[in-house]
Amino acid sequence: MDKNKIININFIFLLIWFTGTILTINFVPLQDYSIMSEIELLITQRELAINYWLGIWIVRIAKFCLVSFNLYLWFSTKDGSKTTKKLED
Repeated sequence: MDKNKIININFIFLLIWFTGTILTINFVPLQDYSIMSEIELLITQRELAINYWLGIWIVRIAKFCLVSFNLYLWFSTKDGSKTTKKLED
């Protein structure tokens, strides 16, 4: 696989992960969040985020794809580099 394609695919997965993170962030400033319990803070985060659950799923899918793709590259180049050298000789 070409090095530019690998970089572009990894960049796309990172961009998808970043998009999911943006969807889960709360952009509304909270006042006195220190007096809120953790559960109230989490509920407020979910209510005020752009789309909390979609963002969480996008982040999970992007992480899975990124790790799977990089593991595939790692295992394929370990064995693939040996076979390509034999074919070139």
